[in-house]
Amino acid sequence: MRTIIIYILVLFTVEVTSCGNGIPNEVARKEKCSDTLLYNNYIKAITNEGTFQYFVVIKAKNKRTGEVREICTSGNFLSGALHEECGIDYDSTGEAKIYSLLSKNREMYFEFTKESAMNNVGMNNYTTVEYETFENTHNIDSLVNIVKGGKWSMKMPDDKTMLLYAHSLFNRGILTGEYDCFGGPLVSVDDKLNE
Repeated sequence: MRTIIIYILVLFTVEVTSCGNGIPNEVARKEKCSDTLLYNNYIKAITNEGTFQYFVVIKAKNKRTGEVREICTSGNFLSGALHEECGIDYDSTGEAKIYSLLSKNREMYFEFTKESAMNNVGMNNYTTVEYETFENTHNIDSLVNIVKGGKWSMKMPDDKTMLLYAHSLFNRGILTGEYDCFGGPLVSVDDKLNE
């Protein structure tokens, strides 16, 4: 019953925008979370191995169109996109190069020209308008309070919805992940709730 109430609360509350104050998402992200917390969560996402993958929000530029925007992807998909973009092998030397590129990138900003890299990182999984609509129609700040109250997970109706939730939560300092290669529930990463 509690899960149903939480699901209804999260999906159908329409009053609160990003951070509850109507300021743009990027500004809200900076005000809500320290750069250190976001970077630490980013590092956890890019270094995590196994079947449970952490989600991370990056700023990505499509060099073909000039579009720059935030997107949510898993750490391993980001790594794979860089392997594609840079033509770096998946051997131990290549993995070390990719990790170095990723870990030194404190801004979490990436530029892509190759379609295969953009597909790997999921640049077309949802649009900026879809994300902004999601932020404006879901009470994510209320969900953050629920997540901070203890372990949390929620089965999502589809992959896009999962990415939208993960994106919103990451920008508020909550690291989430998924047990399966898309299809499992979205789960908060419980290492003292990222504090």
